[in-house]
Amino acid sequence: VPLIRAWPKEKALTRAAIGIDVLGHIGTDLALMSIDALATESRYDSIRERARETIAGIAATRGLSTAALADRLAPTLNLDANGTYELVVGDARFRVGFDAFLQPSVQLLDAAGFATAAPLAELPKARKGDEAGAASHVTWKALRTDAKAAAKREIARLERAMVDDRSWTADEFNRLLRHHPLMQHLARRLVWRATMPALPPVLFRVAEDRTLADAADAAYELPATAVVTLP
Repeated sequence: VPLIRAWPKEKALTRAAIGIDVLGHIGTDLALMSIDALATESRYDSIRERARETIAGIAATRGLSTAALADRLAPTLNLDANGTYELVVGDARFRVGFDAFLQPSVQLLDAAGFATAAPLAELPKARKGDEAGAASHVTWKALRTDAKAAAKREIARLERAMVDDRSWTADEFNRLLRHHPLMQHLARRLVWRATMPALPPVLFRVAEDRTLADAADAAYELPATAVVTLP
């Protein structure tokens, strides 16, 4: 991927295009995520077009739209089911969380695993000889970098979904947004609309424990037949 980004600057556009084809043949989620990023972020028209064509072809072979394929390529950043990650520095444990823009922060935990203070923008420094702390800092640095890249892509993708009035089935919403390790942080900050045949639409939100609440803040169960959109 770094080579594909560098080759156009060396006037090697054909080589970069072949590189995109190679990523398509590799076909892993990481490879497809990289193609999708090139389709929107490259400064070169021919590279963006080649990447879009490749993504569209892969989506078609899987019976998906390009938007539906992008749903399935959202990174998890190795977060747990609750969308968090624990780091250790010295004798202290910290839980990583995210705000509405996927900006990560850390909170100090007590022995029972409960947060004891307000979120911190930076992980405290590790002392010399603290190998676990040093490893946590490497993880934290990579997590911040990956979250920044993911935020740019995923927030824009949900904005397009709102503008295009794109819909998800209840199962897709639950798997790809509500319970996704990373996307749940964005899903919680948005208002969603469930539509069912012959019934008025219901506006709802995702709570921090991933349960659902309607506009009156009453518990809401999403029907299996519902179609979910971003109003």
